[in-house]
Amino acid sequence: MEIRKFLAIVVHMCVSVRPCIREHWSKNTVVSCNFCPNILSRDRFLSILRNFHISDNALAKRKGETGYDPLHKVTPLLDNVCANFQHAYTPSQNITMDEGMCKF
Repeated sequence: MEIRKFLAIVVHMCVSVRPCIREHWSKNTVVSCNFCPNILSRDRFLSILRNFHISDNALAKRKGETGYDPLHKVTPLLDNVCANFQHAYTPSQNITMDEGMCKF
């Protein structure tokens, strides 16, 4: 259950950007966040963050080696998320593209 809370805070941090991770738990009303402190304590979040591993570092290729993946640490999670997204939603033939989504 704590891992779900941890991941919810990580996703929230992508949307609610602060200069520093610790500021999501700040008591300062200018930068305070109501979501993070109510989900998980700052110390517990940082503890999980320090110890959260998705892949084995011993299997990682070094920069310059063939097969080097700069996203090695999160590739298994990204692959799983992408597969689930593709399974959950299949776009139909008639899709409208907004010009705001394309580079000029």
